[in-house]
Amino acid sequence: MLNSLRRGRLTGCLAAALLIAHGGLLAWEGWRLSPTVDEVAHLPAGLSHWKFSRFDLYRVNPPLVRMLAAVPLLVLNPKTDWSSYDEAAYSRPEFSIGSDFAAANGMEIFWYFTLARWVCIPLSLAGAWVCFSWSRELYGTPAAFIALTLWCFCPNVLGYSALMTPDSGAAALGVASGYFFWRWLRDARWRHALLPIAISQGRCVRRQKYIPENARSTR
Repeated sequence: MLNSLRRGRLTGCLAAALLIAHGGLLAWEGWRLSPTVDEVAHLPAGLSHWKFSRFDLYRVNPPLVRMLAAVPLLVLNPKTDWSSYDEAAYSRPEFSIGSDFAAANGMEIFWYFTLARWVCIPLSLAGAWVCFSWSRELYGTPAAFIALTLWCFCPNVLGYSALMTPDSGAAALGVASGYFFWRWLRDARWRHALLPIAISQGRCVRRQKYIPENARSTR
């Protein structure tokens, strides 16, 4: 009994250490690396979703991650310039708006992007935890640590999870929905079904692409 408790604590401590290392690497990348060209458009697009309750900007990508990333800006209230906003059916004004947003805020823009990236780190940590839990249930603790290590130090995961683009969030939520659906298949009770249903519906909303009414009518 005592040995089992010690092993459980050791497993928890090692898993926590890997997650802390992963989160620390992402936080450092988010602070150290300059914004990518896509992020410059994603951040003001996410802010516009909150302010105007519209999804015109960056409609070719799902809005969930950039809306999450824009939450700190709702408090900080940065300068905005929406003069390039265009509601035309197939327009892509988000890059011009992103350039105007960066110009309006000057050097402060780097701090805004750092905060936006940090807000998205829990998505990657959740994906890592799901990989650990699923592998542990399937193949035991050694396999769980292999899966966790692969997620935490995979170059692709480290690269995309440090950004506020939707790639890493899609991967994490995809793994999570698969894991909870697998658990429900093993024990088909409602308490096991609610979470996968919620995640799956969230992914559906997240993936929905906004098409204006006048664009639909022309097809």
